[in-house]
Amino acid sequence: MINRMFCRVVCFLLIGVAGGAYGAEPPRSAEEVQPLEVGAVIPDVSLHTPDGKAVRLSSLVAEQPSVLIFYRGGWCPFCTEHLSELVEIEEELIERGFQLLAISPDRPEKLVIDVDGVEIGYQLLSDASMAVSQAFGLAFRVDAETVEQYKEYGIDLEEASGHDHHLLPIPAVYLVDTGGTIQYAYTNPDYRTRLDPTAILEAADALHTKLDDLVEGTGVMASSFRNLLNRIDDLGIIGPIVFILAYIVACVFFIPGSALTLGAGALFGVVRGSILVSVASTLGATVAFIVGRYLTRDWVARKIEGNKKFSAIDKAVGREGWKIVGLTRLSPIFPFNLLNYAYGLTNVRLRDYVLASWIGMMPGTVMYVYIGSLARLGVEAAETSTAQTALRIVGLIATIAVTIFITRIAKKALNERVEQ
Repeated sequence: MINRMFCRVVCFLLIGVAGGAYGAEPPRSAEEVQPLEVGAVIPDVSLHTPDGKAVRLSSLVAEQPSVLIFYRGGWCPFCTEHLSELVEIEEELIERGFQLLAISPDRPEKLVIDVDGVEIGYQLLSDASMAVSQAFGLAFRVDAETVEQYKEYGIDLEEASGHDHHLLPIPAVYLVDTGGTIQYAYTNPDYRTRLDPTAILEAADALHTKLDDLVEGTGVMASSFRNLLNRIDDLGIIGPIVFILAYIVACVFFIPGSALTLGAGALFGVVRGSILVSVASTLGATVAFIVGRYLTRDWVARKIEGNKKFSAIDKAVGREGWKIVGLTRLSPIFPFNLLNYAYGLTNVRLRDYVLASWIGMMPGTVMYVYIGSLARLGVEAAETSTAQTALRIVGLIATIAVTIFITRIAKKALNERVEQ
């Protein structure tokens, strides 16, 4: 049996590296950011507490449902006023089972909020490098003129963060379940406009029952899938069939398939694993598409109502059909599971959807399966020559590089087609 702990460590470390590599040059204005939306799974990234201790965001949200607040820094009066207002609803959020986590570019020792004697009791976290904000799609680069203007006001972005990246996040509020899935999202490029605390409470109320019943149940199912991976290796010839069925179920029930994709690499190797995941993810996406088109059409419509990004995609699909489907599958910014259902509302033909999805998902599939296969490499290291090990690692780097190159081209092409 493959060493579970090693598999986790290798996969999480490499996902973090690969995820960071996916990030393109930050936008030059707040209006150009592309934030994560409802249905997406938050990236597994690290933050720092006021005492400088590193903590993983996934570990924090796994403890209980969370309200994530992204703010610009303790130097921003709009931010400090909003954070002080959140103190008034903190107890009510706790009663509803939520925790408050406020994230800013301030370096750990700068994580102090003092507004008219209001004491901040909830957790403040440092994203000084802005890696987290970039992973959430919230970061933009402040132009040199504005940086100098801030200095005239006594605001030194470099001193505040300890870095010279000159990056800031747009204000954002996310409600995240214990599985790391975004259940509610609010973002606004205008830093002067903040979400009213009562709106956060209303969102928490609306999700409370859902988080208790559906989301926690989904978390149990996801955990069951992880346990299933540990048994599939002993199932012999029916193992791949069970794997495919499990993947389809994950797609239909909005369970992130990353554990299964990585597990395929560890259990079956790169070639067999890639084939199995390719077949399974395409079948799962197809089933979700059919369910969304014929059985849950009204529910899906409510989920994506008001989503400007999907509205633009919908119009583009009307013009170019399968090409847009393929480009969105290549681009990592679109949540896989929600997109499966959302495409059921468009007029794209099933045949075109299946073919474009299969081709578009292939690069990402191979990359993540390859990452998962390194777990087996660790177990077999004693029997593997140094040259073979080096070749596997070089192959991984090449796979990641090619995938990033393809996805960036796809993202650019998709933006151009949508804008047209």
